[in-house]
This record gives sequence, structure tokens and C-alpha cells, in this order.
Amino acid sequence: GEWGPSHRERIASRAQGVARHEQVDGQMEVQLGNVSTDLDLEQMGRFTYPIPLKLRDLQAMVRPFMEAGSVHHVAGLDAMTSELVRALLRLFLIVRAWDDCLVSRIGRVAEGEVSNNAAARTDALLDLCAMCDLDVFQAAHRLNRIDRGIFKITEMDIENICHKLPLFLDQRMLHGSATAAMDHALCGASASFSSGAGADRVAQDLIRHTTERHHTLDDRAGLAGTSKVVAIRSEGLRWWRKQGFSFAAPTGILTGALLTSVADSGLRPEARVSEMLPRVMDTLFGAQITCRSFMNRLLPGLGGYVNRAGEEVPFGEGLPVHTQPARCLETLTAFVEKWHDLVHAAEEEVAARAHRDRKKAEDPDDEVELYDDFMTRIMATGHSCQDVIELLEGAKPLPKHVLEGLPRNAARYRIDENMLRRWEILTDKYQDDLDRLENNSRDLGPYVHIRLDVELEEIAKQIGPISEV
Repeated sequence: GEWGPSHRERIASRAQGVARHEQVDGQMEVQLGNVSTDLDLEQMGRFTYPIPLKLRDLQAMVRPFMEAGSVHHVAGLDAMTSELVRALLRLFLIVRAWDDCLVSRIGRVAEGEVSNNAAARTDALLDLCAMCDLDVFQAAHRLNRIDRGIFKITEMDIENICHKLPLFLDQRMLHGSATAAMDHALCGASASFSSGAGADRVAQDLIRHTTERHHTLDDRAGLAGTSKVVAIRSEGLRWWRKQGFSFAAPTGILTGALLTSVADSGLRPEARVSEMLPRVMDTLFGAQITCRSFMNRLLPGLGGYVNRAGEEVPFGEGLPVHTQPARCLETLTAFVEKWHDLVHAAEEEVAARAHRDRKKAEDPDDEVELYDDFMTRIMATGHSCQDVIELLEGAKPLPKHVLEGLPRNAARYRIDENMLRRWEILTDKYQDDLDRLENNSRDLGPYVHIRLDVELEEIAKQIGPISEV
């Protein structure tokens, strides 16, 4: 690990000469001694915590309890540990991806400031705002709150950034967020594609396009030679704009537009696909789907099957609406087949829940009857509530015959693809939880930036008299 004992000792030895406190005119000054400017500041600012090593330590810690012949053997612990390690490692990769993107952009801002290159600094700020998904209003608000004694930025600079920001937001929409490589290359719990060389190629292309300077949406020459995923993302975004969709679109209208685009190519989707696709999309994405969800959630999940010609269609390459409408139709069919049963079950559960709510409102005593029936079934096992409490608190050990009688099912504690999709529906994973105002939904100014950290008289000069309450 980068933060091992040797690294700490090196920093400690340098720190011995860091602070020499001298009394000068009654003030304490801190002078830098033998510390060089290359004190690994960039490395210290990065997210370098050795999570993989800690996960390895976790596996070593519980290994005695996973040995089959051990008296301390816990059935299913190996499966639970592997799933926990996989989830924590994915979380670590997400945090590291965002950390790398933010650090690289902050570094570009610092380089433009040090080299006194205003154009480079402005581009770096634009890229940083686009990466954080700030619209023009949010960017102007936050840039105006910067302490200009620390970071010099003028009103003209802010106006220039707000003028160029929509183009950079388009570029960011095209190339995805900081985790675009993971969303595409690792999409699907049981995708064989995610473990092959193809995943590495897609990841490298998307990482390069995420961290480097981007082209415009119509710069097809700049996309030449890249992976198919990047080209299909460009095609998908162009199709979205061609349909006249802006920030978001109703899910039903989006589904109808997809089926219409396929039908315009002379292909006819099956009746089951035409019926179930709107229901599947409504269950997954809700009443509307944003452009960001379309690009970063729907597109990465389309694919991951073998077509009729026996060719593998990787995740993220299944929706070439204009160039390959036949593949697009196969992808939509496979998408419906994958979610059909779960959507049916979700709809039945929603209907049953609505029925229970109506019954509960009509007959409040029915809830008491359900509780009594539950307690009757619990007591029929021969265990009291106190027994359950003591077992949960560890005051009473589990009987040996219970532990030894566990079924030897290798898939009992493992997360398969079907379980993952059920969890995605239950938690509304694909539904957006933000409501962004459009240009016609609010007053666009002209705005006056008012600093609230000044005297009331200064504020009154801008907005008029202020009554003290």
C-alpha cells in the first residue's frame, strides 16, 4: 500500500524540519525548513486508501470459519464473504473513478492558474462544472460564491463560462459520467462479456474519452477508431435530439418513438413486444425518463445476448437505431423477455397492495386479525417470542441440529441476475429523483448577485429598503 510504514516514516522525517516557530514582533510565524515542494501533495490529495488490501485481510480473518473440516465452520459464510467483498470492491471502484476525474480537473484548473493561461483555466472550469452536472443557473450561483481573495475570477469569466457550458454538458452527456466505463463494461451480474478482453477495451476507450478533452456531438471523425459503445452512444443521443426530446420525455412517448423508428425501417415488432415494452419501461423508469437516464442507465443495459446469427451482442451495443434497426429490434425483444416475468409480478404486487390498503381503510380490525394469525403460526413452532429474542441477542446458542441440518445449497447466499433485477425494481433504481426546472419554468433574469455577508446598507442599495423585524 502507498500508505504503509515506510511512507509514514518518510513523511515524519520530512515533518521534523517543517515547523520552526520563531517569535517575530509578537507574532508566531511558521517557516518551511527542509521540505521540498514535491511532497507528494497530489498523491496525498488522491483517494489512495488500500481497500483491496483491507478486503484481503477480511477474507483472511474469516477463513478459519470457512474451512469445511473446522469445528468453527459456518455454513454459507464463503458465499456471503464473496458477495460482500464484491460489493465493497465495486463501491471502492466507483469512489476512485470519481476521485480520479475530479482530481484531474482540479489539477487542470491549477495548471491554468499557475501558467496564467486564462483560456485553459476557463476550459478546465467548464469541464469541472459539466462533470458535476451543473446547469447554467447552478454554475453561475456557485461561481459567484467563490472567495475572490483566494481564487480570482471576474464577472466576465463567469459570463463566459455560462455561455459555453451547454456545449460541455452535451459532451458530458455523450461520453457519460465518471463511472461510464463501469456502467458499460460491467453491466449485468452474469455477463460473460464483462470478464473478457472486450470489457477492457470498452473501459479504456470510455476512460480516455472521460478524462481527455471531448469533441462535439457531430464530430464523427473524432469518434473514428474508438469502441462501438462510444459510437452507439453518439447515435443514441442524436436519435434522442432528432425526436425533439429535451431534458426528459414521457416514458410512453419514448417507447412509441423507438417502436416507430424500427417500423419505419420495414421491421415489425411482435405483438408481445409492442404490448409489454411500455409496461416494462413504465415499471423501471416511471412516468418519464430523463436524457441522462436514457444515456447512462438504459443504453448500458441493452445487450448482453446472442443474436439469431450466433453473434454476441455486448452490453451497451444493442441500440443502433439508425445503422442497424434489425439489431435494435432484437435488443428490444430480449429486453422485454428479460423483464417480462418480473414486471408481471411487480404489477400484481402493486394491485395486491392497493387491495390491502382499501381493505384496511374499510375494516381497521382486520389488521388485528392478521397479527393474531401471525402470532398463532409463530407459537405453533414450539418457540416463544422470548426464545426468538434470546437467539437474536446471542444469549441462547443455536441448537446443533439446526446448524447441521442446513441444506447444502451453493446458491443460497449468492446473488444471481434474477435476484439483482428484483432488487432493482423494488428499490426503483432506474427512476430519477430530481426535478430540474426548464427555461420556461422560471424567470431567467437578468439576475443581480447579492452578497449576504455585507452590511444591510450595502444590500439595501441593490434591492431597496429593508425593514428590520
